[in-house]
Amino acid sequence: MKEKVVVLMPKLGHTTGEMPHMRNPPKNYMPGQMLYYLYTACRNLGCDVKVIDVNWSIDPFQEVMDFGPDKLLISTATPTFQGTLDAMSTLRARGYHKPIFVGGPHVSLNAGMRDWLLPPLEGVTYIPLIKSSSTFDWVPTVFPERTQFEVLGMPDAEARKYIVERLTQETGKEPNLTRLEPYLFSYFVPSMDWVRETYHGDHIRPEMKQVPFRHSIITSIGCSKTCSFCGNPYIYRIGFKSKEVVRDILRDFKRNGVDRLSVADMFFVMHMPHTQDMMDVFKEEGMQYSMQTCLENLTDELFVELKASGLRKCLVGIENPVSYSVGKRVEMNKLRWLLDTVQKLELEGAKLSYIVGLPGVELEHDLALLDHVVTEILSRNHPLEDLQVNLYTPYRPEGDSVYFPYGEEPPPHKPDMLKIQILNRIPFSYWGSFPVGIASGKDFWRQLVLCDLIYDQVYADFREVYLGVREQYVAEIRATYPSLALHIPTFEDSRSVFSKAMRRRSVLEKAIGNDEGRGRRVAPPMLAVGGAA
Repeated sequence: MKEKVVVLMPKLGHTTGEMPHMRNPPKNYMPGQMLYYLYTACRNLGCDVKVIDVNWSIDPFQEVMDFGPDKLLISTATPTFQGTLDAMSTLRARGYHKPIFVGGPHVSLNAGMRDWLLPPLEGVTYIPLIKSSSTFDWVPTVFPERTQFEVLGMPDAEARKYIVERLTQETGKEPNLTRLEPYLFSYFVPSMDWVRETYHGDHIRPEMKQVPFRHSIITSIGCSKTCSFCGNPYIYRIGFKSKEVVRDILRDFKRNGVDRLSVADMFFVMHMPHTQDMMDVFKEEGMQYSMQTCLENLTDELFVELKASGLRKCLVGIENPVSYSVGKRVEMNKLRWLLDTVQKLELEGAKLSYIVGLPGVELEHDLALLDHVVTEILSRNHPLEDLQVNLYTPYRPEGDSVYFPYGEEPPPHKPDMLKIQILNRIPFSYWGSFPVGIASGKDFWRQLVLCDLIYDQVYADFREVYLGVREQYVAEIRATYPSLALHIPTFEDSRSVFSKAMRRRSVLEKAIGNDEGRGRRVAPPMLAVGGAA
């Protein structure tokens, strides 16, 4: 008899969930890649698998109980971790007492925070990511009698032989037989057979039936960068999908009526031979796509090739010009080039993403950069909704910092390490949107000012929604950490900080690399809605 497995997608948090979305209204819904991978891997291991999405189902937990799984698998990121805790609590209350396995890039990324951020729950096994993890390291924990090579749908020895033959054929070299695990990612073909059952039918919430659907693909994993705010390069071994495997995946999507995908690689132009293979196969299969990459790696020639291969839109990381967070700062003229090139090539757009609140970056520099980026966007009539500003969240593995619960003594650490206190009693639904890791009360104030100005200067249309969530967050802070109450700015305080910083603009020009002038803001968001000058 087949073992029954449920793969559960937990409820999303404030940043992307039902608050509603604090930044942009939900134009579409894209299931996480982990649903494709977990479903296919468990199916290939011989299980009867059902995928349930808490965000779509009327009563997802009753669906779990009705299916009666022997095991429940949840892959969760930090924004969904509160939803994961809520799901486990609800299922236990309803009488589900079978094993639950929780993995994925959640708060366990940071080994120094695992012990006091992952609550011990009976029957729950956390599978924390460790340095240089492979995609299927979780298999022996969930299925002790199986090996991760069997996720290819064949016995262990046969799967190993298959990988060796493919690698030898494609590279002309025989691989190291003791290090084949990372290549499972290269030759694993995720299936979308589960999608229709999960997202169609009477079990779907009526309001979700009108939400457009978007699919994704991942062609590489890991990252060659070492950004100070990101856990990706510290955790995953770098790996690339075989070109012909990607072709098989694209054809599966096309058979199911999908003609456009989001490439979910962290860094699409990380390795140019692979990038060239991907451009070729997308063009040959006639599949349109969007992707994300770093600004510093883009050139005029590459942009032309990307568009010819089917690129329609890109998300580009704008490295903070004063942080050196990727070892090289990107000046403002590179940003102007990006916006101008996107318009010249008539792409649908470029979604710009950068981090504020990084340790060591002065508040005034962050505010000057925010103002300049917004100005450059507006002066070129680029949609402001395509700007994605994220608050630094300390979930990555520790490097130059030591993390400990707020109000407690720090663990042993080197004298030059930055001490970050974690507001670990604040619900995870606020992570990524509000301060959760602070160096001091003054740093808490700095981060909350940044949060306020993001929604005042960039996402002004959603300011009222933000203020409602902010009120809840502040109430949590006052009740849980009363010593921080003195460091809570009002929203008007934050606006005044911005006004004062802009009066010192000439002092800040050089700091953010704005040595070639600036565009003219045609409608400053704060002033346009009646804010104080």
